Amino acid sequence: MKFKVKTSDLVESIRIATRGVSKAAGSNVLEGILFEAKDKVLTLFATDLRISIRTVLPCEVYEDGIFVLNSNLISEIARKMQGEYCDVTIDENICEVKSGRSVLKFAALESKDFPPFPTLAEEGSLKVKGEDFVELIQKSKVSVSLDENRLIYTGIKFESKDGFLTATALDGYRISLTRKKTDENKDIHFIVPSSTLYDVEKLITDGDDVLIRTSESHAMISFGRTDIYTRLFEGEFFDFKPLILTEGKTEVTIDRKALSDALDRAMIIAKGNINMVRLTITDGNMNLMSKGSIGETNDDIEIEKTGDDLLIAFNPRYLRDGINIFEDDKIKLLFTESTNAATIYGVKDIVFTYIVLPVRLQ
Repeated sequence: MKFKVKTSDLVESIRIATRGVSKAAGSNVLEGILFEAKDKVLTLFATDLRISIRTVLPCEVYEDGIFVLNSNLISEIARKMQGEYCDVTIDENICEVKSGRSVLKFAALESKDFPPFPTLAEEGSLKVKGEDFVELIQKSKVSVSLDENRLIYTGIKFESKDGFLTATALDGYRISLTRKKTDENKDIHFIVPSSTLYDVEKLITDGDDVLIRTSESHAMISFGRTDIYTRLFEGEFFDFKPLILTEGKTEVTIDRKALSDALDRAMIIAKGNINMVRLTITDGNMNLMSKGSIGETNDDIEIEKTGDDLLIAFNPRYLRDGINIFEDDKIKLLFTESTNAATIYGVKDIVFTYIVLPVRLQ
């Protein structure tokens, strides 16, 4: 195999493919990246058997071939090369990389034991702007569960309906709903492991469109010159829609930053078994009070209120993490009872909705 490629393109393509390399494979071949040179295209492919990543770049191919190179080694070599181009030759399982006046040689592996890139029996597809897809992932992160015993909730659910794509994440304490308008009018839903989506988020660049193709159990997420193949979680999230309030017995409009700052102060004190902040809501005022073994905090914030007075408590971090995602200066909190979840909206922001469960008052 022999090819010539622009060094900067090679470095970037290796960076992308490396996200699919197995971190604990116990197999030399899965700790590598498969390189295939053919028809003026260099294809890089890596897999950890959880996800598979394939990316392509243009190159001058002098001799077709396919080999596996250690991902750490080829990544470091490519980044250290100072020439504009790299000439790569693999012969008798020895890889030679020339760039500028530098030459490095190291061992290559046969590709026969490398698993093939998966194929997808496509059942549905949708297209979304890359920047919108990244926003859907970023605003969902806060509510993704870390509990591997409830694996489905470590994923993010996507639902396309009526020209909108909605991302939902929930961990049993809070729910994040992020909605973006699309040009698609398809009815499709699926749940993607968050670990895959965090890789996708880091790899999408400005101007990319994202094409998502799904089968019953897998998805192919394509953008730029890259394809990511991932499994999907089976099953459904529990029916959370009854928890979403459109009106409340108590409705509060409040300055988002003032509330966030007060919750930050509450978190200094509210630790351990008494990890709560009490909200006392009366006409024109919200009082936040937390007590702990090291002291207490007390804050009053001016509000606009309609409906009943209310005393309710929350985990301060769960409440703060959600309101910090809103981009509006003002947010609106809807409540029914002290034992029921609150729903939070931006006053102008129609993209993000946050639902958080209260803590039982002691």
